[in-house]
Amino acid sequence: NETLLRLLLFAHHCYTRAHCSDGRLRVLEFCKAKSNKLAQGGHFQQLVDLFFEADQYSDMVHICDLVYNHNKFSLFVQHPNATKKPHFQSALLAYLQQQHPDDELNKECLCLAFNKHIEIAKLYHDKARRMVADKAASVERLEECIKRFSKAARHYNLTRRLRSR
Repeated sequence: NETLLRLLLFAHHCYTRAHCSDGRLRVLEFCKAKSNKLAQGGHFQQLVDLFFEADQYSDMVHICDLVYNHNKFSLFVQHPNATKKPHFQSALLAYLQQQHPDDELNKECLCLAFNKHIEIAKLYHDKARRMVADKAASVERLEECIKRFSKAARHYNLTRRLRSR
C-alpha cells in the first residue's frame, strides 16, 4: 500500500508539472478508487498522508469525506507536518465550512491546533449573534451568548497581540 501511494503521488506530481490534465485525472480517479479500499480497511492515516502530499486539496475532497464520515478528522490535525502548510490548514477549514457548517467542534479544534485565532473568534462571534437573533432565548442561552462573545473578544485580542510582535 505504501509503495503504491508514493507512486500515485509521484505520478500526480509529474502530470501536474507537465500540465497533463488527462493523466492527472486518471491518477485522481485511481486514487479515489484506492482511497475507498483504504477506508474499508481502516487505513485512515494513509488517506490523510495521501491528501496531505497530493497538495491538490480541491481534487481530493472525497478523502476528507471518507475520513470525516468515519470520525477520524482529528488525524488531519495530528499530521506531523500540518502546521508547516498554511494551504493545507485553509483547505481543511474551507472543507468544514462548506461541507459541515454546523460542526463547530471540529472547526474549533482545527483552528486551535493551527493557531487560527481570528477564525475561532469568528466562530464564537457568529454563534453568539445567531443566539441573540433568537427572540425566544432563555436566560441560560443569553448567558451562553455572553460567554461566546467574551471568548471571541479574547481570541480577537490574542490575534492582535500576535500580529504586533
